[in-house]
Amino acid sequence: MATLSSDLDHPQSFHPTSISHLSILDPVLLECDIHAYLSLQPSLFVDIYELRNYEHSFTFLHEGNANLELPVSAVNGEGSSVLFTILNPSHDRSLELTIPLHARYGLVTNDSSHSHDEIEFRSPQVFFVCPQADRFTSSTTFTSTTRLPSDMAPSFRLALGWPRTGPSSSKVAVTPELSVDSMSTHWLHVPVGYSGDLPIVALGTAITILGMFVFIAWEMVNLSKRAGEGSKVEKKKTKAE
Repeated sequence: MATLSSDLDHPQSFHPTSISHLSILDPVLLECDIHAYLSLQPSLFVDIYELRNYEHSFTFLHEGNANLELPVSAVNGEGSSVLFTILNPSHDRSLELTIPLHARYGLVTNDSSHSHDEIEFRSPQVFFVCPQADRFTSSTTFTSTTRLPSDMAPSFRLALGWPRTGPSSSKVAVTPELSVDSMSTHWLHVPVGYSGDLPIVALGTAITILGMFVFIAWEMVNLSKRAGEGSKVEKKKTKAE
């Protein structure tokens, strides 16, 4: 048996964090590989370059749009998904999976009272991949299945040793029980822009760019003057010698 609890930190920002705690109660599950499957709608994404900073905790495969800069309107409804392999070389009974998330900029609204978009986030599906042996298929402390989530990409299934479609003939997946105080679905509240503010934003942007241009031009003129004065001093020294 194993239990799982999941939470979402900073759900009212563009940079929430998914945190899952896994407790392995049945030692036989320590013989299995531990994975987590995360499916994200277009409004959310992971930074694959940032995830590489967690290589001591997990490896991962990514499918879908990985562009970090695009707003929701530019991804054409394309979401993404990630398959994590949780590393546990010490066979610890308690593990934590931390996944930094990012929200894309939403569509500008014409309603001044609509200040936030509500985005659904489903916690990662954590599961064990075990050999199809009696100690896993006939256990009374947990339930095993030969099937994986139906929306999982074929490349993920193949990486886990499953056929592209259908059940496996050599492996089983064991899903931990969800803790009583844990939720599998969370809601983010992400700020959105108001179309009535666009003229102010455009004016502010133009003033900022113009100000920076004047500042850089002023500094270049001063630098040129200082360089010219330094050159004159060098010439005078040369003549004096």
